[in-house]
Parts: sequence; structure tokens; C-alpha cells
Amino acid sequence: MQAVTTTGATKDFMKIFNLTIENNEPVIIAEDDGESAILLPLAEYENLKEHLHLLSDSVSRTRLFESIAQAEKGKLTNLFGGDTDD
Repeated sequence: MQAVTTTGATKDFMKIFNLTIENNEPVIIAEDDGESAILLPLAEYENLKEHLHLLSDSVSRTRLFESIAQAEKGKLTNLFGGDTDD
């Protein structure tokens, strides 16, 4: 993850904005006093919100972890119905 000062962010905002989108990676924007913020692509923000929602709901969280455990054991379900050994 890259970092830039607020002065640098102000001076080169469009360059930083475009690199953030192109690299799909957040950029830290830091003040001299230690305060900082993150510039990140909207798609990444939406993904974070979705993950937080899934993990904050106990039913969704349980189903997610069960599915991961099943996948790790090779127990997969065919999207068109029935189990698969592949």
C-alpha cells in the first residue's frame, strides 16, 4: 500500500486517484500530525461493506464458515443440483 502526504495528494490528486483505480489498491493520505485517511476504489469499498455485513450477521457468518469448511474438505455442490466429487 502506498502513502502520500496531504500536500502531495493535493498537488497530484488526479494522478493518485487514477493509480488507485488502475492498481485497485488503497492509498494512505497522511497529515504531518499523524492523522490519516484512505483513498480506495469504490468497488473495494463495496466489497468491504458486503464482507462486514456477512460477518456481522450470525446466520450468514455460520453459513459462510460451514461452506468454507465443506469446500476445504472437497465437499462441493454442483450448481445444477447434486453433490460432486471434483
